[in-house]
Amino acid sequence: MIGLKSKTDDKEPKKRLTRKERRQKRLKRLYITAFVLGLIVWKGLQPYKAPIQQEICRNFVELQLRFPQTLFISAVEVYERDWRLYYTYTGSSGEQRSSMIDCRFTTNPNSGFPWIESMEIDRVKIDKKTLHKYNNIIPIVVVAKPDNLAVPSLNDKDLVDLKTDWQYHDWQ
Repeated sequence: MIGLKSKTDDKEPKKRLTRKERRQKRLKRLYITAFVLGLIVWKGLQPYKAPIQQEICRNFVELQLRFPQTLFISAVEVYERDWRLYYTYTGSSGEQRSSMIDCRFTTNPNSGFPWIESMEIDRVKIDKKTLHKYNNIIPIVVVAKPDNLAVPSLNDKDLVDLKTDWQYHDWQ
C-alpha cells in the first residue's frame, strides 16, 4: 500500500472564497433572478393581442347591433380559415342575448388584406352583396384599429352558461 496512490491524493484542496467574493456571487445571482422574474411579470401583464381576423368579425357584429357598446366576446374558435366568435349583447328591451358568428377568410390578392368569403350569424348566411360592401371597407378597419386589437378577456364559456335565468323558469 505504500506505493499506491489514492484518487483523493491527486486532487488539490478546494480554494475557499473570501467574503467579498461570496457576496459578489450572491448579488449576481440576485440580479439575474430579479431580472428573470421582472421579465416574466412584464410579459404576463401585456394584454392579449387579437388577430386582425377576429377584429374584422367583431367589427361586422358591432355594425349590426343597436347597442354595440354592450358587446362581449365570450369565446373564440379558430379552424384553418374559419373563425367562430361567441358573443353576448344587450338587446333593445334590456335582455341579455347570446349569439355566434362564423367568418371564412381568404386573402385579397390586390391589397393583401383579409377578405371574407362567407359569413353566418346564428347559422343564417349573410348575402354576398352585404359581404362585398363590407369587404371594401376592410382596409379602413385594419388601418383605423391597429391599437384596438387588445382583448380584455376571453372566458371559455358554453352558450348554455350564457343564457339568463329567466329562460329556465317554469311559468305555469
